Amino acid sequence: MANIDNLYAKWLNGELSAEEEEALKKSGEWAELEAIIKATDELALPELDLDKAYATQKAGREKLQKKPVGIRPLYWVAAAVAAALALFFLIPALMQSSAKTITAAHQKTKVYRLPDGSEIKLNDGSTISFVENEYGKERIIELMGEAFFDVKKGGQFIVKTQQGDIEVLGTTFNVMAWDEQLIVDCFTGKVQVNTPDAQQHILNPSEKVVYKTGSKSLKSSSDKLSPRWLAGISQFENADLEYVFNEMERQYNVDIKLNATGKFSGLFTHNDIEVALNKVCKPLGLQHNYQNGNSVITVTQ
Repeated sequence: MANIDNLYAKWLNGELSAEEEEALKKSGEWAELEAIIKATDELALPELDLDKAYATQKAGREKLQKKPVGIRPLYWVAAAVAAALALFFLIPALMQSSAKTITAAHQKTKVYRLPDGSEIKLNDGSTISFVENEYGKERIIELMGEAFFDVKKGGQFIVKTQQGDIEVLGTTFNVMAWDEQLIVDCFTGKVQVNTPDAQQHILNPSEKVVYKTGSKSLKSSSDKLSPRWLAGISQFENADLEYVFNEMERQYNVDIKLNATGKFSGLFTHNDIEVALNKVCKPLGLQHNYQNGNSVITVTQ
């Protein structure tokens, strides 16, 4: 088999003559080579940096040429195919790893500029993510939380949330997607909101959509000129107390134990938790008490 192994090595190096090819066919090993060729030809690999690949290959070839050519055993062929298959599965994994995630810390807001110049302002505790190497082809952003978007004109821009998708071309709008609720406010341009209740809403400036899991999405007018949270204010309209105090927890990074039910319309600021608690509790006749060094707050009726 030593001669056959040597022919395998020459085949891999592209040095096989017509006579040697015939010898392989007579040995019965040629069918195995054809199977290997077919398997590698059918691999649909992503686009690679050809210049870099050529330079690497050339350097490796020059290094090999300085060494005497030895006989490579048959397992070398299997190793070459295994390496190709490993590359086939590895490259998609590496591409997935290019997903970028940006998060605003508690009690902080964050501004992030996308590759096309679009700008996103994240409310505290909120997160966006997108695939960097795909953003030039399709502008898709995943959002958990609340963010204000100033989108540059261009191709379709999509914001995906667990509560629904928002589609625009170029506009300014705010998306709040916490827990089971979605609120979208349009300030300039047009926004299309697709909610899980199979509703599709087209928003013009000064219009908004409110959706809560299990309820029908509603479109209405809005008097907001910009999101209130950009000015350090959280504003609510007939909102469940649980939602109101969840927002307060995020803004002040505290744990609030709520033992009350009801609705709240009004606002609280983000710079003083005692003032914020009084803004919500006093109109509703609620009491609040601090525990564990003021990191836990109990709210009762």
